[in-house]
Amino acid sequence: MHSLNLPVAALLAAALIWGVTFPLVKTALLDVDAISFLGMRFAVALVVLAVAFAGLPRRQEILRMRPAEWAMGAVAGAALYGGFLFQTLGLRTTTAANSAFITGLCVVMVPFLMWAGGKPPRLKHTVGAAIAALGLWGLTGADFAGVGRGDLLTLVCALMFALHIICLGTFGKRVETLRFFCVQLLSASALAAAGAFLWGGPVRWSAGVAIALLVTGVFATTGAFFLQTWAQRRLEPSRASIWILTEPLFALGFGAILLGEFPGPAGLAGAALILTGVWVVETGGRLAPGMIRPATPPGGEPPSSKLYRSAPTGDSSSTMESGHVEA
Repeated sequence: MHSLNLPVAALLAAALIWGVTFPLVKTALLDVDAISFLGMRFAVALVVLAVAFAGLPRRQEILRMRPAEWAMGAVAGAALYGGFLFQTLGLRTTTAANSAFITGLCVVMVPFLMWAGGKPPRLKHTVGAAIAALGLWGLTGADFAGVGRGDLLTLVCALMFALHIICLGTFGKRVETLRFFCVQLLSASALAAAGAFLWGGPVRWSAGVAIALLVTGVFATTGAFFLQTWAQRRLEPSRASIWILTEPLFALGFGAILLGEFPGPAGLAGAALILTGVWVVETGGRLAPGMIRPATPPGGEPPSSKLYRSAPTGDSSSTMESGHVEA
């Protein structure tokens, strides 16, 4: 794989990790309140970061950040935790299917929020996001016969995750990746601790809770969010968000393997539509010898497609999720 495809590979790896954790978290939530679990999950992630940080030769340089860099990381961390918080609050009064679908709408929100900020979205990004969102509807089986308070809270969650994707794509180009990630995780962890203290419920410790905390804290939070932060420094937010939406596909596969939850025809059709949306974003809907094109280097024009035999013949300037949709 060419090195310029690494950001997309990093997002796929993050989506894979999030997909693996979905059945683990679902099992753990039988014994622990969701907001308490979030607080403990971010606490584990913070411990992992502290251990890793202690071994870094450049830790003094990371600490000497400008106030503006601290502010950008704090805003990104707040958006990240806000997404989790409103998703959890919404789940109390809406179905899991509706929650998964509405959260995934962050993919559609990203290009339009960027448009509101003065950067019109590419047509293929908008069309691809809409197709993927339709696929997510089929995959989750969402039902909106009566829209309630939980659905509206989850819509706020989708907005927060869309803002997080945009923050990573915008601020990530102005702050060194490790600095940005550290402040983002500190901010989200502080808010998660406050949320667990104010609204958390009882915890019944079990092997399932311990395993879920270990996996989500180490891999799905510290590991996967670092991969997302690194990748989005090199990709446009609209393009990143569509790759992040592959998480439900991984969750679908691991749910079938680990929980025996096999999708029906509508779910399989929805999965196919999500992949179609990815294809449209990457190729503009044209058949091409390679789907993943080189990313635009920060601050420069993309390399000429003549240098890459596998590059599509479409618009070579194309470059989430994030959100991602996570339990």
